[in-house]
Amino acid sequence: MATEIRRILFSDLEMRELVSAYINAEDGNYDPGQVIEFRQTQDDPLQMTAMIQTTAGPQRQVIFNSHDLTSVVLHHLMSKKVPVPRKADKTVTRAKNGLLALDMMIGAL
Repeated sequence: MATEIRRILFSDLEMRELVSAYINAEDGNYDPGQVIEFRQTQDDPLQMTAMIQTTAGPQRQVIFNSHDLTSVVLHHLMSKKVPVPRKADKTVTRAKNGLLALDMMIGAL
């Protein structure tokens, strides 16, 4: 059986904007606010840390693992009506060019 692989790339700035939209759209999981800093804190497995200025005032540090980042990207793609295969294995990784990549794989290798 053939394997289909799709990759969508995002810069760190784009991911920062996606995280801001995600934390403000979700109900109860995160304090709403604005991401003021977003950086990679671990390579393998991928982990990013966001410093969020909450609307209530205090700053909060939130850690996003690869699974969390995948949720952030999928939330964005669904809101923009970008087709994403349901049966695909999906993960966010750091691409060799430095961009963040949503990798989707359909079928068995």
